[in-house]
Amino acid sequence: MALDQALSYLTAGFSVVPVKPDGSKGAAVSWGKFQEARPSEGQVKEWFSEHEGCGVAIICGKISGGLEVIDFDQPNFYGPWAEIVELNFPDLLSTLPIIQTPKGYG
Repeated sequence: MALDQALSYLTAGFSVVPVKPDGSKGAAVSWGKFQEARPSEGQVKEWFSEHEGCGVAIICGKISGGLEVIDFDQPNFYGPWAEIVELNFPDLLSTLPIIQTPKGYG
């Protein structure tokens, strides 16, 4: 359930917002201010009750402990990138969470 995952991320210190269920990765709420302050647990619960079917986005950067994400807008770029990383930093990829979003690698 997205709400449970969002609350888990929030508890871990990440700033979260709901994303539209249409596969666009677009935020379902205005999210700019959450680059500076994490939402409250109550706010997260309200969002996910109002926006049924939404996914969870974590806002990267300082607000989320310096979290960084590499998002491949061209899925065919991931393979060559992964080969270069593996050649230069063996086994690094096995330590990273890698997810595929509805449109490809994200």
